[in-house]
Amino acid sequence: MGIETALSALPSLATVAEKLLGAKSEADKQALLLDFQRAIIAAQGETMSLQNQLARARSDIERLQRELEQREDWAHERSKYEVRQVAEGVFCFMDKAASGNAKDLPKYCATCMERGRKSLLQLHAEFYQGVALLCHDQSCKARLEFSDFLPLA
Repeated sequence: MGIETALSALPSLATVAEKLLGAKSEADKQALLLDFQRAIIAAQGETMSLQNQLARARSDIERLQRELEQREDWAHERSKYEVRQVAEGVFCFMDKAASGNAKDLPKYCATCMERGRKSLLQLHAEFYQGVALLCHDQSCKARLEFSDFLPLA
């Protein structure tokens, strides 16, 4: 149902109103009045349908605007970081300006960053074979094990 249907009810209302004014007998007037009321009810139904469609469209627009805003915010946040090699074959996101010893700097899970989440990799243990970094995001839980950190370039 669209606006065309709602607007098409208006001429029929006018036609019935003209006939109602020209009716001679009371029975004709009552029959025309009933037609007039049916046309009004149909127009109201179409109008309500259009209002519901408009409300859904507004809701969709607001949802899409929020989603776009979140994506723009994430793009801005993500632009502060870059993929860096912290150990032989081990890559993670770090602040672009970071320098020095990678062991002492915040590191973020590359998988999570690609999925739109910023998850800090935590130093889990330094054990006899090397180091383990863990992502504590419930959907990722990445574990990166390596012998030692590389100096950052």
